[in-house]
Amino acid sequence: MLGCNVVVGISVFDAYRSVCSVLGRLCPRLVPSPLWGYSLSSLARLSPVLAEVMCEDCGGVVGELLGYWKSIPRGGACSVCGALGARDVDEEWVYVVYEGGKPLPRLPDMRDPMSRARYSGEAILLGVRLLCGKCHLSKHQGYARVTGKGREALEHLARVNDVSVGEAERLVKKAFEVWRELSKIDSWKIRVCELPGLREDLRRRTEKFLNEMFGLGYSIFRGWFWYMSKDNVVNVEKMAISETIALLESLSPAENIIKALVNEVGSRLKENNVHVLERELSYALNLQMEDVNKILKAISSPEEHAFTLLAISRLFVGKWMVFAKEEHLNTIIPEIVEKLREERLDYELKTPASRRRGDLYPVMVYVPSYLATSLVSRVGGIVKMVAEELGLRKPIYFKPDVFTEKSIYSGKSTIKPYIYLLK
Repeated sequence: MLGCNVVVGISVFDAYRSVCSVLGRLCPRLVPSPLWGYSLSSLARLSPVLAEVMCEDCGGVVGELLGYWKSIPRGGACSVCGALGARDVDEEWVYVVYEGGKPLPRLPDMRDPMSRARYSGEAILLGVRLLCGKCHLSKHQGYARVTGKGREALEHLARVNDVSVGEAERLVKKAFEVWRELSKIDSWKIRVCELPGLREDLRRRTEKFLNEMFGLGYSIFRGWFWYMSKDNVVNVEKMAISETIALLESLSPAENIIKALVNEVGSRLKENNVHVLERELSYALNLQMEDVNKILKAISSPEEHAFTLLAISRLFVGKWMVFAKEEHLNTIIPEIVEKLREERLDYELKTPASRRRGDLYPVMVYVPSYLATSLVSRVGGIVKMVAEELGLRKPIYFKPDVFTEKSIYSGKSTIKPYIYLLK
């Protein structure tokens, strides 16, 4: 692999070359979605105990990296436009695509999912630099769009690169096309090049940490420390969809749908010692009643089969929640993941990424559908078993994502924020 031998803006192997050859001063190299959260800034803010989920030395790496990150001078001139008082430290990543170990000068055609396994990627951190707020926003065009500042970011991008707004718009569109293709690649290697002020031993350990984290399925994104299975996501979603469809098909058309669902779910979960809060489950279903009716209609219509699968895979997501002290995180998280993986049930898990100053950490273990009663029971049973092995005897709770979307939290509503309970 090219590693740190690649040159920004010149290398023929830069995946964003067609964009950055024009937008040379400030180029929006969008981070491929499999690499979201893999950065020095994210790693520096991670709780050292969570870092030890990956390796025993990783907590030390995080502590030393935080010291390095804080030592980077801020408040000077922006490295792009020269504006004074710049405080944002930007990481300059370059992306290269490989086929059979050889770097490709242009992106391959990856429309066929079966062909994508032939390709791998390399993310190379070439440097860090100081940017003002406007240049930093313009560099991250995706963030600018979702925060309603897309036009502002586009105009500034055009200005600093001395191109028309129309040309900048065309190139940003091209950057998103490149991003979509890069995001189809699952296999990535992460490189950290020599950086001013970063000791060589810390550079090597940081690079190793990032690659181990990626390989194990852990990441840091929007303030959360995530685990996502690399092998069983599709398997677990298929199980959830199959169970949910079977449950809905078992209902009589003449029945009160919500009452029937609450009774049937309660009966099935009771067999596995899961307590159902009927009022809260009814409330969750009422919030989603329009979607439930659409799915029931689609189930009886073969031409709507694709809609049924898509809707179920997104509508009924929920998570088991167990609360643990920080010192337990580097044990409880890998134990839960390993036990679930043994049963091919590992899916997604998250907990706050930063230190919480003595507060308990919620560890949230996701299930694709709260109506997939067998899956809910099996995952909950494993979470409870691991918690009890660590001496955590408090109940664990199951909260549907629709409650989070509607801001239903403990003490802020007459409705409890969970629908199932394991004591």
